[in-house]
Amino acid sequence: MEVIKIMESKDQLAFSYCSKLCKKDISNLKIASMNSLKVNIESSITLECAFNDHFIFLEFDFNDSNAETPEERLFYHVQHLLYIFNTSKIDILRFSIYCNNFNLDLLLQFFRSIRVKTLIITPLVEKHIYASILNSPIRSDRLMLEKNPFNDSSDIQKIFIQNRNSIYIWPGIRFELSDLLITNSKNIQIFGSIFTERELNRFLKLWILGANPKLEQLNIQCPRLLDEDAVIRGVRFREIRDLGRKFNFSRADGRANGILIMHLSAEVSHIDFSVE
Repeated sequence: MEVIKIMESKDQLAFSYCSKLCKKDISNLKIASMNSLKVNIESSITLECAFNDHFIFLEFDFNDSNAETPEERLFYHVQHLLYIFNTSKIDILRFSIYCNNFNLDLLLQFFRSIRVKTLIITPLVEKHIYASILNSPIRSDRLMLEKNPFNDSSDIQKIFIQNRNSIYIWPGIRFELSDLLITNSKNIQIFGSIFTERELNRFLKLWILGANPKLEQLNIQCPRLLDEDAVIRGVRFREIRDLGRKFNFSRADGRANGILIMHLSAEVSHIDFSVE
């Protein structure tokens, strides 16, 4: 056991595959550290395990002739790594083009029982597959949403109302004020926003009255110059002079304060709204 303690992380990992006892010993020592575990499902399945001093890269190719499927090999290695590193989460699960090479039903069922920190579905994924992944049992702490695969607006709103730490809305999605007001994530990042000054003003007034109670951070990027006076019109605030204009708002019930910072340029406006 003293020898195992001074091994490099890559050697500790190799040793854990020798037997069930070795696997248990490595896990019990809690000496191996893992920075991140990433799974990418594309034309092949790849798994990357990063350490402080090394990283391990595994690839599982699609091959009908293999008795053991690439999905089964992936499941085995993921479960092994989670066990020896005493963790229950995957940092990034990414679905990209040609992910339908594999048994998606199996993959989605497997990852439903594992905590996924960040779920990424690239815009290249076909709409029906994109929708299947979003509607799957996988629940991620952070969702990168790059397109709307649904025809009915109520379907995408079912995704917005899910409880998450963070959701990132990219320009391929028409994200309106009604969508923002039902989004339950603590951290909301919106890129290429179509919000008008009137809508942003409406949001501030509704937040003061109690809307978005779970919100902790809202970042909005608008591809145009905003009229900041129109954004805060009719709202009671205390202005803070510090590297630009900051505005402090209090919720009507007195339970929270909001800080609004606006960074304006000729072509892009950035709005940072945080809750204390």
